[in-house]
Amino acid sequence: MTRSLLSPPAAVLGSALAVLMMKYVRVPSLKHSTVLLVALLVYDVFWVFFSASIFKANVMLEVATKTMDNPVSRLPWQSRCVGVGWG
Repeated sequence: MTRSLLSPPAAVLGSALAVLMMKYVRVPSLKHSTVLLVALLVYDVFWVFFSASIFKANVMLEVATKTMDNPVSRLPWQSRCVGVGWG
């Protein structure tokens, strides 16, 4: 599996977003946070296991296995970084 040049910046951006959300979004009680987490679990289980019965295809599987048409992957400077360990 090859690593993308955008993986480290994307990981930093995702971590920063998670830290900011924990800092600014305060859930008032344990009951509210439990309801929120259970709702997110039900949402995730629906898209993984039950989306095929509604959309005639497993949406998560389709998104995970399709090939990306990403113009950033065709940048000329990317080919120079192959020997550096990023390509």
